[in-house]
Formats: sequence, C-alpha cells, structure tokens
Amino acid sequence: MNDHPSVAELLGALTNRLHHFFYCLDERHYDELIAVFAADGVWYRQGERLQGHAAIGRALYARSTTQRIRHVVTNAFVADSDGDKATVKAYMTAYRHDDGKPSDGVPRIPGPFRLNLVSTVFRRVDGGWLIEEQRLTPEFEFAGR
Repeated sequence: MNDHPSVAELLGALTNRLHHFFYCLDERHYDELIAVFAADGVWYRQGERLQGHAAIGRALYARSTTQRIRHVVTNAFVADSDGDKATVKAYMTAYRHDDGKPSDGVPRIPGPFRLNLVSTVFRRVDGGWLIEEQRLTPEFEFAGR
C-alpha cells in the first residue's frame, strides 16, 4: 500500500495547514501556531531569521496587542514534493490596522498592506505535517499605507 498522498490530497492537507497557521497568527493563538513548526523550524519573517519554538514565540508575543491583521492566502500550489517533504508556494495579502487602541467594531483602512510570496517547506513527522521552513518575501507594498 502506498502511504504517499496524491498531489491533490497533499495540496489540500498542506493548504489547510497554511490557512490554519495564518488564522492562528491573526487570532493571536500563538502556542497553537508555534506547534505547527518543527522543533528546529525556521521562519524568515520581516527580515529576521527565527529558528526554533522559543525564538518564534518571542517574536510573536512581542507583537502589538492593538493591531488587527488579516492574512488572505491564495494561489497555493505544491512546488515540490518527495514523500516526507513538500514545498507549497502561495500569495498572501495582509490587511492591517493599528491605531494604538483596542479594536472595537470594524476598522476602516485604505486598502491592503502588503502582498508576499509565501514559500513553506513542510516535513512529515509521525504522520502529520510540520513547517520546516517558511519564507515571506514582499512582492508589493501598497500606496496609502
């Protein structure tokens, strides 16, 4: 029996993991987000190289508590796979608001904040997929921000 998923199954599972990752980031479920990374996982984020759960946690818990942000992930595809590793590439558009006050209601913003290319290498560990490395590469900064 072949325990390797088809490309369609792989894309579905890994895109779901990626969406879950950004949902946890948006909702400040940081411990849940950290658990998506392998123990030695690397996250290239905002010009920093964060390796391991402790470094990733420090960066997350340092984020503004008044910031409201939403990440929209699109155009995901499996760029490479070899059984226990797979790379997913996608675009991520971020919408952000932070006026230094706790959010109440729906903020009015001038438009998107940034479009990034997301490249995520997943590693299969004990039947599940963890992030081994993720890179967020800015593609566009939007005017009016």
